[in-house]
Parts: sequence; C-alpha cells; structure tokens
Amino acid sequence: MGDVSDDLERRVEAAARAGGVVADLDQAEMAAQALLAVELAERFLGHPEEFELFAAERDYEFDDWLVNLPNGLARAGLVDEAVRVADALVTLNSGFESDFACGAATILARAGRKEEARARIKVNVGRFDENPWAWLEAGEALAIVGDIEAAAAAYGRAVDVAEQRDDPTEVSDVHEHVSGFLASHPEVPTTLRGPRTRVRVSRDPDGSVVVRATTSLTGSMTKVPRNATCPCGSGRKFKRCCGGAG
Repeated sequence: MGDVSDDLERRVEAAARAGGVVADLDQAEMAAQALLAVELAERFLGHPEEFELFAAERDYEFDDWLVNLPNGLARAGLVDEAVRVADALVTLNSGFESDFACGAATILARAGRKEEARARIKVNVGRFDENPWAWLEAGEALAIVGDIEAAAAAYGRAVDVAEQRDDPTEVSDVHEHVSGFLASHPEVPTTLRGPRTRVRVSRDPDGSVVVRATTSLTGSMTKVPRNATCPCGSGRKFKRCCGGAG
C-alpha cells in the first residue's frame, strides 16, 4: 500500500481539530466528516497494523475525533451515517473495536430502530462475551428499547465478567453503572440488589491455599464516591472495601 495522500492527511487532521467543537458543526459538515472517516477506513481496509502506525503519528485529537464521531453524527440526526462510520471503524482499531460495535447498537436503539438494535446486541455479546463493557452497553441499549428484564440480565453478566477478571477498579466502575440502572428501575426483580460476595482462591508460594471473600454492594445507591466511607460500616474507604478491593 502507498502512503496516505497529502490531501487525505490534511483533511483528516482538519476534521480532527474540528471534532473538538462538533456541536458547532451543521449537518452538512457532519455528513462530510462521516464520508471522510469512511474514506480513511477504506484506505486501510485489511491493513489494521498500518492504521495503527498512522494513528500513532497523530495527537490525541485524532483518537477523540474517531471515538466521538458516531455519537456526534447520531445527535445531528445522521443515524445511518453514524452506524456506517462505526461499522467501518470496527475493522481498524482493535483498542476500540467493541466500543464502535456496541455503540452502533445503542445509536440504533435511541433512534427507535428496535429490531436492528436487538440484532446487533445479539451479535455483540456473542463476539465480546468476556468484555464487561460490552455487556454494560448491551444493557443500556436493551433498557432503551424497553426490554428491562433482558437489560437486567445483561448488567448481571457485566458484573460476573468483571469479577472474573478481578480488576478492582473495573469491578468498582461496573458496579457503579449497574447501581445507576437499578436506581432507575427499582421495580425490577433481580439478584443484583443487595450484597454480593465473590470468593477468590489462590495459592501462596509455599503451596498453601488461600481463600479470600469480598462483599460488594450493588444497587443500594446511585453512586458512592470512591474515597467516601464505605456504607457497609467497615469504616474503610469505599474503593478499598465494597467498591472493589480484593
């Protein structure tokens, strides 16, 4: 493949700069950005490693432009363009692959295109089953289309996956998202409410088996600041207790 043309590079960098003030762009300008993003994706189609090099040479504005463009297009009423851009970018950036794929489903849900959204959600959760953020996005999209029971199940799966990955910060963040959903839907019967205990079994260097149990609260509040005292009464900071400490 040859290098990106000077013209394409110039237009991409101009769009990235304009992306920071996307609210000031009219629909025609947003549509032009969509075409540019698709042109860029087509230029690197089948060569994601070359795109990674191209992106590495750009500053943070470039990443922000691409990540925020689909939602910006949707807010401008350009739903089809938003989905097309998200689909084009899925193949390019492995770091944001699930964000683009799952974001397209949420965009369709917000646009009232329920069946298209459901179809995409089904594909996404199968493809990104071990990604808690994909399940959170699925839960949000399902709640938007009115399937609250399925949304609760998706949020529950997000919690399970996050706890299996055993990243305390990630667990805490996922619980905060789930708590927000449960606070908005207090009528939903779910096992996510109240204390949840996860058990981790590990082996010390001397060969002894260690069992550690951590209790976390889900759905008991909209959000607890991570440096606040934990509501469980332990006296410890939330981030060091039920907020995700292992």
